[in-house]
Amino acid sequence: MREYSLPILFSYCTYIRKKAQQSSPLRKMNLCRVICLLFWFYKIVGLGTFSLNKKILEKKEKCSKNVFFFVKSKLGIVYNFLLSCFVIMLYYIVVPFVNDVEYPYKTKFTGTLELSQVLLGCFMTCFILLYFCSNQSAFVRIGNCLILATDTLCRLQQPLSRTNLLCLFIIAYIFNFILLLTLGISEVLTTSAPYLYHVGTITPVAVLSLFFIQYFTVLVIANAIFVAINRIIKQIQRSSIDDFNMKIFYNRRLFVSSSGIQLLVQMRELHDYVCNVSTEISRLYSLPTLIVLCFIFYSFLYNVYYFFGPLIMNASFETVTIINSTIWVVILLYPLTLVTTKVIEITAEVCELEIYLRAEAFKWALITLQIESTGNIVHALLNRVIDRETKAELEQFSLQLLHRKVKFTAYGYFTLDNSLLRAMIGTVATYMVILIQFQMETPPKTRADNCTQQ
Repeated sequence: MREYSLPILFSYCTYIRKKAQQSSPLRKMNLCRVICLLFWFYKIVGLGTFSLNKKILEKKEKCSKNVFFFVKSKLGIVYNFLLSCFVIMLYYIVVPFVNDVEYPYKTKFTGTLELSQVLLGCFMTCFILLYFCSNQSAFVRIGNCLILATDTLCRLQQPLSRTNLLCLFIIAYIFNFILLLTLGISEVLTTSAPYLYHVGTITPVAVLSLFFIQYFTVLVIANAIFVAINRIIKQIQRSSIDDFNMKIFYNRRLFVSSSGIQLLVQMRELHDYVCNVSTEISRLYSLPTLIVLCFIFYSFLYNVYYFFGPLIMNASFETVTIINSTIWVVILLYPLTLVTTKVIEITAEVCELEIYLRAEAFKWALITLQIESTGNIVHALLNRVIDRETKAELEQFSLQLLHRKVKFTAYGYFTLDNSLLRAMIGTVATYMVILIQFQMETPPKTRADNCTQQ
């Protein structure tokens, strides 16, 4: 029976990874530095009330050199409180403009909807700013836990894919900035109002998009940690290039050395640690996510209704108005789509079974089984080990995964996945049918009296 030594395999993988790092200067960038840049950006907009300190937890936890950790900051709380007061003052000035602003297809009904949207946006913005003040300790704790987890992987010579994360962050943030800029330009072209009114209209959208993209950033890092853990566990069951033939792969047996067992124990503890952090992330972001979802649904309904305004009023469509409504819908759903997509990926890495069958016909068919979730990786390894100590450790790992459920919700009311988007679009469509029928049944004279279009 053929046996394979885990230390030799890890030495080879470490050698290949060091060669790849030498050939790519971009991979030398420290992920913590990228997070620090994002942190200062969020600190300016009020979504980061904490501060940074170098090696503040070094006495309590084992960590590498030049690692920064988040710490509490009273100055950040004061800054967010003043920022909230400024937002209230801004909307105190903006609200009177709502009834006086002229735009195409304006009616009393659309004016009431817009006023409600402005007030709801003011409440949502202030709530998020104050929520970051009251829960500063929880945000600091989650940030430090993720930093410790990534530092642990680096010390195990299994760092995160920095290049992929950096590219993903750049694309998400740049596209969001382009959407906000396009929305501002379309608002100016569509509505003849003071610039202060446009600032008050766009501010809630900017805050909710940045909040969801921050949520997305945290989820991306957590998902990358789970992927790294799965990659390490996979390396235990990889033996040679011939393992591509899955028939041979499942007939082989594996003997894990003492160092391999120790690594498996570390991965089990790290996996449980990151699961706890993910649960804390879901709990912390759940309440503001619920508030933001209410604003998204209301704004989504209002803009779809405004999009079909010419149809209701028997008027001609204007290109600028159609583009403005479309941009509103896209910028409302874009950050939510990022979060739900990443939640699905994390759930798949932790719990779900993902099996991909690929057949290739030459002289015979070869079927490749690719296992992505942690539970299936552990079970595949459990079926191959022969020593009792490793089997006992894997059984304990399997039992841990059986009782570990990571779920992301909006304060328990909605599950953050693709079904939420489907339900939201379906509900908006239902309300639109009711509103259009209600407007169609209104006598034409009454509709003409309600219309304030010049």
